[in-house]
This record gives sequence, C-alpha cells and structure tokens, in this order.
Amino acid sequence: WKFNATQVTGKGGTGNSSRNGPGGNAGPTLFPDEFDNNNFWGRLVTDKQVVIVGELLVPTGGSGGGGGGDVTPSTSCKSGSNFIFDRKGGGGGAGAGVLIIKALGDIIVHPSGKISADGGRGGGGEWAGSSRFGGGGGAGAGGMIILMSATGITLHKHGGTWANDDANFSISADGNISRVTPFGTNPRLRKYTSRSTHKPNSGGYGGMGIVQLMTPPGDGIADQTPSVLDDNIRIMDGPNELKGPLKTSFIFRGDIRPDPILMPGPISRFSTAQTRWIATGASFREESSTRNDPRTIDSNLGNSGPEYIFGGIQRSGGAAGYLETDLKTGTIVFSPEKLKDDRQRVAIASKESFRIVDGNVVSGTLFRGTQAHVVTLVDDVFLDPKTQGKKSYAAGLRFFANYRARLLDSSGTDLGDFRILSHTTKQLFLDPVVKGTELLLPPTATHVEIIAKFFSVSAGTTEGLGEVYELKQGQQTNTFPKSNVQIGFAFHTDPSNPSGVRFPKDANKFIFDLTDPTFVGNKNIFRFVMMRVRFNLNYDPVKPNTNPGPNPVTSDSGSQLSIREVVLPLRF
Repeated sequence: WKFNATQVTGKGGTGNSSRNGPGGNAGPTLFPDEFDNNNFWGRLVTDKQVVIVGELLVPTGGSGGGGGGDVTPSTSCKSGSNFIFDRKGGGGGAGAGVLIIKALGDIIVHPSGKISADGGRGGGGEWAGSSRFGGGGGAGAGGMIILMSATGITLHKHGGTWANDDANFSISADGNISRVTPFGTNPRLRKYTSRSTHKPNSGGYGGMGIVQLMTPPGDGIADQTPSVLDDNIRIMDGPNELKGPLKTSFIFRGDIRPDPILMPGPISRFSTAQTRWIATGASFREESSTRNDPRTIDSNLGNSGPEYIFGGIQRSGGAAGYLETDLKTGTIVFSPEKLKDDRQRVAIASKESFRIVDGNVVSGTLFRGTQAHVVTLVDDVFLDPKTQGKKSYAAGLRFFANYRARLLDSSGTDLGDFRILSHTTKQLFLDPVVKGTELLLPPTATHVEIIAKFFSVSAGTTEGLGEVYELKQGQQTNTFPKSNVQIGFAFHTDPSNPSGVRFPKDANKFIFDLTDPTFVGNKNIFRFVMMRVRFNLNYDPVKPNTNPGPNPVTSDSGSQLSIREVVLPLRF
C-alpha cells in the first residue's frame, strides 16, 4: 500500500494512450461540515465530558464506485467497427451496507474471525489483443459497522498492527480497489500489497467506512489507558489481555480499519446523569472574630472556603460512591449522627404537626415563611447558630440543616424521616412535605435520630433499591441489591477561567469522600460543584465499575429505579 497513485484519493486513473482523458473525481462526502469530531451516528460523550451530536441522522452504508471509461480510437468518441477499438469500461464496485450488532453479553471476534463491511471491487475494463484496457470501474466505499454491547467487546489479536504494515484486520469497513485484469506484467490484484505499480486506467479507491464501538464506560483505571470509553473493549493476545499503550496501539492503527469511534453504549448496565457546573453563590464567607458581627466576604481566606457535606455512600474501596447497604438485608443504611455527649438517639418532650384552621396556624410554626412541624427534645443536644460560634464546630458540634430527623417509636421502629429546616439547641423545625405530600408527625414517635440522608432513591413506588440477591463471600453469605447508584462530586474554583482549579484534577474523576484531607486541606476555595449520578443495574459489590454482578441486564432491569432528589449541604 506504500505507493503514490491518484486512485488512492478516490479519483479515477487516466487512460493509456496519447488521447488520455482524466479520471472521474471522487464522490461527495457524507460529512460536509468543517468538523472532524462529529463524523458518526448518535451522540458521543468525550473523556472531557463534552456531548457531541453526530452528523449522520441514520446509519448509512457506502456508495458504489463510478463506471470506467470505454476505449475508442476516435477523438469524437465514436466507436469503430472492430471490437478491439471499442473496449468497454468496467462497472463500479458496490458500496458496503450497514451492520449493527446489539448484544446484552460480550461480542467476541476470535483469532480467525472477522467482522467486515468492505466495499466491492470495481470491475476490470474489457481487453483484447493488446495491453490496452477499457477503464476500470471505481471501487465501492466501505459501509458502517456498529457494535453495541451491554457488557463489552473482545477482539483477539490478528497478527501485528496496521501501523506496522499488517492488514489482517479483526473489524473492517474498508473501501476496495478497482480490479485490474491480469494482463501484462505486475498487475495489482490486492489493495494492501507491497507492489508499487498501479495501472493508470484503473478506477479510484472506495472511501473509508465507519466503525463505531459502543460499550459501557469504565473508570479509566483498570486497563491503564487514559480513556474511560475503551475500558470494556478488550484486546486479547492468546489468554492475555493487553493493557496500556499496547492495547491502544491495537485499537487505533491496529486491528481495526478505519480507526474506530468509541462511544458509550445505549444498552448497558450503566446509565449516567451529570449536572453542569453549579455556582454556590457568595460562599467565600467566614464568621468574623466577634460572635455577633455580620459575616463578611473575603477573597483572601486561604483555607476557609465552604465545607461540603454528604453521607449515605461508601467513601472508599472498589465500590466507593455507591450507596451503603446493610449486609443482612441489602437495604440502604443511614447511620445516626453523633450529637452532644456522643448520643445518637434523643427522647422527644413534645411535638406539634403544622396545621392551619380558618386561615390561622394552630400548631407547628412558620419558619421564615415556610410551614414547619416543631419537635422539642428533652435535652440540649444541638449547636444554635444564633448563639454559638466557630469554636463549637471545632468541639465537634454541627449544625444539621438539610439533614433528616428520623422518628422512632418506643420499640425503635422507624416511623419515617423529615428534612430539617433549622433548629435551636433542643428544638427541631421540620419540613412537613415528604415526596410532594404534606404529612403529619407520627403520633407514636418518642425518639429522634439525625441522619445524613441527602438523596431519595425509589424502585417503582417503594423507597429503596428494590430487589436483592445473596452472594457468598468467604465463609459468609451476604445480601446486596441487584441495582445500586453511585453519587460523586467534582469541585472548581472557576470553570470559566482557564487558570481555574478542578478537584479532582482529571475531568473523568469524581470524589466520594468529602472528608478526605486532600480535599478539605486544599488551599483553593471551591465555589462551583458538579454532580454525577450513575445507575448500575447489575451490581457487583467488590468491583462494580469493572465487573458485572450475577444478574445479567435485560430490557426490564432496573427500569423502575429512580433517584428523586440529591441535596449537597454546605457550611461557611
């Protein structure tokens, strides 16, 4: 293939005599705009979290090649009386079609296998009695191969790489060549050959097709490549899986022709939603040294930026960011927070559900214009922001606005939870609206726990993650949800500023532990936050980002799983 010929550009060759006519030009491209990053069908999410809409509205096959020119001895193109002087040009090769494979499991191409949507060869021109040929027809363009897997794509290595002159491809949507009639010396019969000759009257090469590989994105770590889009594309050399740059060399300019477009698959155990950067307003705030002075905005606070709070997710390990669940029941766990004197449960002295009678508030209260239930506890267990300053934070006391108050009866049964609007040292003001409905306080509630519950997940109409399964781990059998949700955050000083700082630095990474000293001790003040929610419909509790669980995804898997709200409280 290392030769210089006009046919490589798709243009037809000239004739063989002194009255040569120019070859036909290549056909128009399917991608008329000036951008090269949208030459595909569907939507692509890049490693930089940018969504690109492909130019193709529907999957499209390749075009056929043009016909070759006839031979004539006449400058007026009139045919002679002898067929030798009227040799016909060859027909154009057929364009390849579209192949779409959708699979819930792996798509595997073995060492001797191949997935092909190559264009057809152009026909050779007519010949008779001499070395002059009718013009060869143009070759057909490559088609379109779209492989979608909810699990992954496995390609076994086919020799060397295209970059090293090995044209034994595992996946190919290649344009073909014009067939040269084997007359004379050194004819070109194969597209990829070391021969440098090419008959001048053969047709143009067919254009390249499109290969799209669509698999679930990963975490960009396990396969040691920088992209998350190739994590579930495996390149095998016998029993060994290639990783890092060697893996990349077999994906691009390797065993696939042309280079594939990597995209997140529409069929997957994963489904991801991600916010834009959200500004937290004037959160460069810090209490002045005098307790009753107003808070001020200061751009030189160093390490005094907003303190972000979140809970209910695993902070570390292979399942970091996924909702924490009980090993016995598989249900979501919200452990109670420690209050004054390390207590986690406090008795209720009195409670008032918010009620209005004849336009008047008869119980409960209006807290800053918002209706609120009132729960009074038997002891002072909270920080009062009106009377206590930052020293109370250092002593371990916390202000629990936007946490939830879990109400229990005398036997410890969970009666439900309400969002905390605010509190004094012993009195809670609770939002009476739960899932869009105003609810009264349970009359049998006798105790309160405070939980860091900042999200609401439902399976159908039932709160929680839905169905569970048992998994033997060592000598113990534990229970896990079949589906789970991962919630992560990223922070930024100013995403509109090229010199702004993101945490984590990598655009593909999110943080799950907001108490991480690397994050808390960072010298930047992060006023912008981004959130990513990732549904995993086949949850493996050990390596959920790379390993599927034992419950294969079907068209109904997790179809009712939804997340209704996520709250990220911050303090300043």
